Amino acid sequence: MKYLIYILIFVSLTFSQDVYRLNDSTFVYPCITTAGTDFNFVGLPLETDWTMASDLDPAGVNIDAISRWDPVLQAWETAGFDSSLGWCKDFSVETGGAYMISAKNDFDFIVTGDSVDVTYDLITTDGRDLNTILLPINKSELLNTQLLGNDISLCNQIMKFDISSQSWVASDSSIFGWLGVFPVEVGMPLFVNILQSRTWPNNKMRSDIVDNIKNISEKNKGATFVPRIVFFHLQDHDGNEFDFPREGEFIKPFTVYIGDSYSIEFSSDIADCGFTMIDGLSVAYLNLGNLPDYFWEIDDVLRFYVEWCITDYSKNSKCFINEYSTVLDNSSSPIFLGFESLIPGSGAPLQLNTPMYVRPLSEPPEIVVIDSIATLEWNANPYMCYKLYASDDPYSGFVHQEWIPMGISSYPIGFSDKQFYYLTTIGAWEYPWYKK
Repeated sequence: MKYLIYILIFVSLTFSQDVYRLNDSTFVYPCITTAGTDFNFVGLPLETDWTMASDLDPAGVNIDAISRWDPVLQAWETAGFDSSLGWCKDFSVETGGAYMISAKNDFDFIVTGDSVDVTYDLITTDGRDLNTILLPINKSELLNTQLLGNDISLCNQIMKFDISSQSWVASDSSIFGWLGVFPVEVGMPLFVNILQSRTWPNNKMRSDIVDNIKNISEKNKGATFVPRIVFFHLQDHDGNEFDFPREGEFIKPFTVYIGDSYSIEFSSDIADCGFTMIDGLSVAYLNLGNLPDYFWEIDDVLRFYVEWCITDYSKNSKCFINEYSTVLDNSSSPIFLGFESLIPGSGAPLQLNTPMYVRPLSEPPEIVVIDSIATLEWNANPYMCYKLYASDDPYSGFVHQEWIPMGISSYPIGFSDKQFYYLTTIGAWEYPWYKK
């Protein structure tokens, strides 16, 4: 009898679709590494004590990235692990959830807990209508995608992740019936594309969502994408950390370039893209799996590019550029840039010489007289232009006199009985002074 059990387990491992069930309280997801990316699709079919993504592997022994699919945003959210920084970003996990993990080595992802009935709120959006599910324990009679799709109803595509080829495999509904039918089993993580919002398995239409049934030809089907998170360390021009959440001041100037043709502004419009603090370090992050109309590939050159357009009114020229580049390697692991002291090889932090964070003059300019010529002098920032105003009144009536270009730290003002001056930067920091 014992040998029969061993044979059954071996057969299950050999021909299983990503998961096998030992008993009512234990599921096993064999995870593998490959010669390329190391993505594995796993699930939590049982009720466990795990509440956060980091609970799946707190010490990062086997996993260095965990991603969940957000059906509302139709995008990935990813937490990444580094041995020096620990888990960077985290999110909640739940019973019945499916998660994409990046494996550091071959291992069995084992889920032990209590059996519970799970229902899914499957939703549609204005774009794709992808939702993740696990085949529920109480739906073991649904042995393939045709039975599953018909049971969900108004479902036009079901996808699994093939860990050996690191690609998605799809089964589609058509006028000829279901095509590309493949077996499914309890606990198997899947993407389902639906045509009308509902809860399932009870198959109730969602009355709280106004949703019209859509034709299959209108849907942007397919999940030919996988997540990958990039963290890069930012500092200001003095080498200091930023104090978030002042992030809104400099999201717009970031542009992400990939290869020779793709570019997009680094903004809040991209899901799982933003700024955070990690162990006191100011860090920007971007999930490559969420970039619109782009599927990242190995050897793509990724550049974070900042161009602050400040006009030098004496030369009519642009100001300065910051750039950080890396080549996407043959991996699914999170990318860490600019953490050299903690992560050797990650490079120095990206220092942003941005006017939003340039400190204003610490002291007012001085009036210097040489050979009967009066001159205003100040400690100019090399990245700033200045505007000079003058008035006979110290509190009003200031009239613009001159644009002072970058790199200039003095200006001849001549003599008068009484004159007040006002200096502003492009960033509108204002420092008045006067001469008699």
